[in-house]
Amino acid sequence: MNTLRGRLIGSFLTVILLALGGLGYTAFSLSRDALMELGQKEGIALAKGVAVETNLFVEGVANLLKSVASSSTLQSMNWELQRPALESGLKGTYSFETVFVLDLQGEARTLEGATANYGDREYFKAVRDTGKLFVSNPQVSRATGNNVVVFAVPIFGEGNALVGVLAASVNSEVLMDLYKAVVWGRTGYAFLVGRNGIFAAHPNQEIVGKLNAAEVGPSIPEELAGGVRQALAGQEKVVGYHFQGVDRMAVFEPVAATGWGVGLSSPNEEFLGAVSELRTVLFVVIGVIVLLVVALSLWLAGSISRPVALIAQHMEGVAAGDLSRRIPLSSSLREIRNLVRSLNDMIAAQGRTVAAIRDSSREVLEKAEGM
Repeated sequence: MNTLRGRLIGSFLTVILLALGGLGYTAFSLSRDALMELGQKEGIALAKGVAVETNLFVEGVANLLKSVASSSTLQSMNWELQRPALESGLKGTYSFETVFVLDLQGEARTLEGATANYGDREYFKAVRDTGKLFVSNPQVSRATGNNVVVFAVPIFGEGNALVGVLAASVNSEVLMDLYKAVVWGRTGYAFLVGRNGIFAAHPNQEIVGKLNAAEVGPSIPEELAGGVRQALAGQEKVVGYHFQGVDRMAVFEPVAATGWGVGLSSPNEEFLGAVSELRTVLFVVIGVIVLLVVALSLWLAGSISRPVALIAQHMEGVAAGDLSRRIPLSSSLREIRNLVRSLNDMIAAQGRTVAAIRDSSREVLEKAEGM
């Protein structure tokens, strides 16, 4: 950096890199924010759509069960009459896993012919005490051992008196079918949690009915658990979180009909593909510009340093006493031409001065010799 060429290259590169770096950082940040906002809006729209679809599914099941429960056959509480009516009205519909009728003591009969007492189940108690539809949290079916959600409606008899409960269970895999078509980004997925925070539907069936998404744990970051709690409280929520080395975004939407929560999760990187491409293009552009700047700097430095070096070379001869020298330099730079002209004039003037001194010295010497 102690040469003119080095300093020019260093100065130009510093200015260019600072300018391009600032411009690139600004473009990258603005693009990243815009794409993340776009992805967030897409996620919110998808979550709302999934919540609406879930509500429609719940309402469809509820309306079907209410319609069947309102028939005189069901109101009779005579199993011999109820069973064929249920088989014709419900079996195969909505892919119910189990359909059963309970009396007011919780004694249940299923279409498969099994009997059991479900008097301790939450859905039975809720319908018995309120006389209203109840949709359970995810739970393990005693009949099949599968993870299910139970829909239960009251059966009213004469005088609108509660005489029993009609219930049907839906396998969590059926619920997951509602979400399989939902893709957020490239690999983002939808999931469903019950009022208790337990996963009711998730691509990973191993955690369905077991893992509580509202409680912080090794598999549930604080931000994700907070979003689940917000959804279960009836609020929309967008959160960012870090899981297994990946930055992710999740959106949550409440399911009004049941108090459940719908969520979608996707890696941030899937929304930033264009930013990654922009970053690559930016690096290539910066590289090309750096090469151009280096080439330009070399040319410009050479156009200045070469004439200066030649001037210095000629001036060394002048310093050695050769005042007959003239700098035969032609440069495209006006400043260099002016410098050469001034130096040649100076050399010529110095030559005249030396010649005058020599002549004067000769005259003095001649006079001295004549004395």
